[in-house]
Amino acid sequence: MEDTLDYIPLSALKAFPKAELHRHLDGSVRPATVLELASEQEVSLPTFDLDELKEMICVGDDCNSLEEYLVGFDITLRVLQRSYAITRVMYEVCEDAVRDGVRYLEVRFSPVLHILESLSLSAVMDAVVEGKEMAEYRLPITVQIIVCGMRQLPSDVTHDLAEITWRYRHKGVCAFDLAGPEVGYSSKEHKEAFQLVRDKCIHCTLHSGESPAAGWESIQDSIRYCGANRIGHGIQLVNNPSLMQYVINHAIAIEVCITSNLQTKGISKLENHPIRTYFDNGAIVVPCTDNPTVSNVLLSTEYEKYQRIFKFTPVEIVRMIDYGFRSGFMSNIQRRRLRSEALYKCMSVLSAYKIDVAPIKSCPQFINLIPSEFDLETALQHLSLVPNSPTKIPTTFQIARPIKYWGGHTSPTITRDMIRALPKADLHCRLDGSVSLDLVWKEIQDAKIDMKKSFGVECTSLDDLCGLIRPAVPSDELILRAKRISKSVLQSKEQIERGIENVILQAVDEHVTYLELVVRPQTHTQKGLKPEEVVDIVVATKKALEEKYPIRIGVILYVSAGPDDPVQFYKIAKICARNSDIIGYGIYGDRDLSSSEYPLCKTIFDFLKSHQINVVMSAGSEDVGTVVKALHEGGAHRISGGFRTHTFPRLMGYMASNEIPIELSLTNKLRPHTAEVNTFAGNPIRLFIDNDIPVAICTFRSQFSSLPYCYRTDVIFELVKSCNLSISSLISLMSTGYRWNFQPYNIRQKMYAEFLQETTLYLQSQGFKYFQKVPFFGGPASERGFINPL
Repeated sequence: MEDTLDYIPLSALKAFPKAELHRHLDGSVRPATVLELASEQEVSLPTFDLDELKEMICVGDDCNSLEEYLVGFDITLRVLQRSYAITRVMYEVCEDAVRDGVRYLEVRFSPVLHILESLSLSAVMDAVVEGKEMAEYRLPITVQIIVCGMRQLPSDVTHDLAEITWRYRHKGVCAFDLAGPEVGYSSKEHKEAFQLVRDKCIHCTLHSGESPAAGWESIQDSIRYCGANRIGHGIQLVNNPSLMQYVINHAIAIEVCITSNLQTKGISKLENHPIRTYFDNGAIVVPCTDNPTVSNVLLSTEYEKYQRIFKFTPVEIVRMIDYGFRSGFMSNIQRRRLRSEALYKCMSVLSAYKIDVAPIKSCPQFINLIPSEFDLETALQHLSLVPNSPTKIPTTFQIARPIKYWGGHTSPTITRDMIRALPKADLHCRLDGSVSLDLVWKEIQDAKIDMKKSFGVECTSLDDLCGLIRPAVPSDELILRAKRISKSVLQSKEQIERGIENVILQAVDEHVTYLELVVRPQTHTQKGLKPEEVVDIVVATKKALEEKYPIRIGVILYVSAGPDDPVQFYKIAKICARNSDIIGYGIYGDRDLSSSEYPLCKTIFDFLKSHQINVVMSAGSEDVGTVVKALHEGGAHRISGGFRTHTFPRLMGYMASNEIPIELSLTNKLRPHTAEVNTFAGNPIRLFIDNDIPVAICTFRSQFSSLPYCYRTDVIFELVKSCNLSISSLISLMSTGYRWNFQPYNIRQKMYAEFLQETTLYLQSQGFKYFQKVPFFGGPASERGFINPL
């Protein structure tokens, strides 16, 4: 057996395609360019000797203070007050990145720092956009822009910068940031600016937790008040395990800049950086340079430090590279392509260096991103390399020939029995609407409930009960009566216990291995139980059933918009905060919370955010604006319903990019609100799937459904038929419940891995050879069917 390397040489790290998410424009200017621009503009500098200027702008690991670190910015900004200079520097920043193997770049800057002479904010933005466009036209790189607000400036200035951010979103601006000193300048002072950009579905990343004096509280404020999708630096997060777990659970990426952190005294030495702790606990960490000129680093040399100092293995290095592309503020279709290309090329480089790629091929993170037939011979052909000459690896290369795409294999037909046999997850199973009608009828008889007296109807048999619970022509009045009947038999401790076991037995029978049981405590208090007692009964029953049956159960407590007032909202929120067995808080009801009701619930929402409680809300059933409200004001991590989301494509893209799931099913409510898409989508759910929104197929109150497909297997099978789902799309759909439930990250990962393993083995036994969608990789332009115009 040939010897293999267990480390990645710097030349290979440079050859890897990489994503850079945290690079400041004014910290990346070439010193030689500063001299030229200063001469052209007749700007005074401390020196015009290039070597002396480098000494002033660039710092080393022995930098003594933040003040010393910032000297370089004062110099570079002097020559960045004119449009042509800004355009030139923006282009050169991209050019330098390409030389280091960067293929996706987000450059951030604050326009307000470039208006010291005659430029307006718009003129500054146009200059940066021009440099970006020039770079994308001439260089093999995708570039986006992040606008920075400054903590130390008045909030109205930040608001102006937020305004220009969303107005330039169609010209390459992808996000809004908040930079500057943290101590004494909390991000919550700028929350109105972030509210503006979030309402426009613009991403947010904030410098937070960089300064030891600011502490982890700065990170919490950025998430709580500004809705940070990513955190810049985040060093102090390690000092609050609960907050760190929240960041991990909700996939909030951390932009890590270790050399910069050492130089600005965020850490005392490189070894003290918590990146290894973050990574090992499941955090999405993305290595970045921050200011490559000032810090005198390259992204590839930063990766080399992670390998040398923190002992990251080759597969872990590749995982972090993938995190960079995965966390970029781009469309999902662009993200998939960049991730796939980067992974394939990384594996090609590793293979050329005789570094084992088997751990990468088997890593769950890379499912659907790399072809299963990858081998060394193919990799070398694609790189056009000689195996014994790894030093010849170019920094850019093209794939030499197409890879087989499933080899013409025809998969078996997906059947209902297959779906029934596959493991499933259900993220919304409402206790008071999921108990079987057989048990409801038995409980009515045992409790000797007089149906005529209690509900004004005759009911002498199970068939009569079925007609009452599932009326042929539903109306609001009939549905309300059905709910009252169902709730009437869930009022005692014993009834609740029997009801929950009945729901779980039905789930186990359909091979559901994870279920989130949704309970409204107030529903079960008609006979004297207190909400706290109801919760204790539910939790105790849940634990007993997990011991008895092959299923994991999560409990979500919910309140209902309409019947419950803000006092009740707050009471249930406090129960969630006190009880670690409760994994989430829901706001549902026969209607969504209206926009005018959100201010009344602000105290509750702030409480939920401060206690890092998972939130799911019904929104977007009729007004798409309530989805934005739910996400940004309510702090929802999941949306239930969201039928009208399809009318707001930018919101759909935002939810897809941030992997915000929607709970859906083939319910009576769905079709009327999505009727206009049926003609071209076949089924409204297909539209959400095609737009990469994670769709969680749920049962909700399945026993109330008058549709022929009210059970999980039937609903999924109907979707396969009406949406013409492939086996890969089916697996992706069914995996949502495992990937985006409210369990902690490590439990989610374990359940997802078990789902994939069991699904793979079963489908193989049914004759499926390929059941994961693999990317297609084309050859050079001459082999891609391009027509020579000459």
